[in-house]
Amino acid sequence: MKKSLVALAALAVAGVASAQSSVTLSGTLDAGLEKISGGALQLQNSRNGTTQITVSGVEDLGGGLKARFQISSSFDSTFDNGQIQGNRAGTTTAGTQAQYSPSKFGNNGMFLALDGGFGSLILGRPLNTLYSHSYTANGTKGVTGFAATNTIDAQSIYTSNAIQYVTPNLAGFTAQFEYAPSEATDVKSTTSIGLKYASGPFGVSLVRDNAKGTVVGGDYSAKTTQLAGFWDFGVAKLSATYQDSSTLPSDSDQAYVFGLNVPVGPGQFWIQYGNRELAGTDARIVGLGYKYSLSKRTTAYVNLGSRNDAAAGTAGNSGWGLGLQHNF
Repeated sequence: MKKSLVALAALAVAGVASAQSSVTLSGTLDAGLEKISGGALQLQNSRNGTTQITVSGVEDLGGGLKARFQISSSFDSTFDNGQIQGNRAGTTTAGTQAQYSPSKFGNNGMFLALDGGFGSLILGRPLNTLYSHSYTANGTKGVTGFAATNTIDAQSIYTSNAIQYVTPNLAGFTAQFEYAPSEATDVKSTTSIGLKYASGPFGVSLVRDNAKGTVVGGDYSAKTTQLAGFWDFGVAKLSATYQDSSTLPSDSDQAYVFGLNVPVGPGQFWIQYGNRELAGTDARIVGLGYKYSLSKRTTAYVNLGSRNDAAAGTAGNSGWGLGLQHNF
């Protein structure tokens, strides 16, 4: 009888322990066909969602304190050797293999966080403050080279070597502070601060980003101010992101993206327009598409794209694509 009670007590303790911590495996597979004017028809990867495998977890430390982690690695679902890879560098001529840019383990975000009543302290490679505070209709997705967000400088999507602090949500208001040490002598570090208000159908954010480092010929300093917002009317959602870079020439210092999302049937129609000032001719990109929900985890999609200048690495200034995305 005593042995039975001891066994039951052990099971109870184990149950409590397992309830206090959890680890989750999740991911996305996304692949489809794509054709850019002047180029060959090809399989393409991650044009609606990012193909990736993610391991994440949380542990309840008690007293309202939690430890949280994420390790997410993206890869190319259409590449035949299974290596962790970035997207194709661009469309090549017919009959040749498109080139791939190599990536790294945890390239899709990898960090450790401590959450509590004080907010969140995040260490590692989290979402960049500029990108996480921008509002767009379809993010960086769409036809390769024709995402309207190509016109805004997001300083990449993730920040390496970053320390972030996010305040608790106070009546819809949050603040985020980011510091990324250069880890090298005579090289300046990167700092960023973001303020956000989001409640119900409305949201607005303001970011001041100071990205620093070294390039051939000396230091660089990219100081960017970003203002973004959205308004969801139910029948449609409007979004906009505007950036001004004070360290660029006056004919190349501003960029913006406007977006519109409209629920249609079991899916969603989206369109976004981006403009970036460039010396001579500004870059203007239009992307649009429709996402059809086959289930809660599977989506079929079609994308169209157009720009006034040929995208770097692409064969022309228009394109289309269609594909399938599955989340697990």
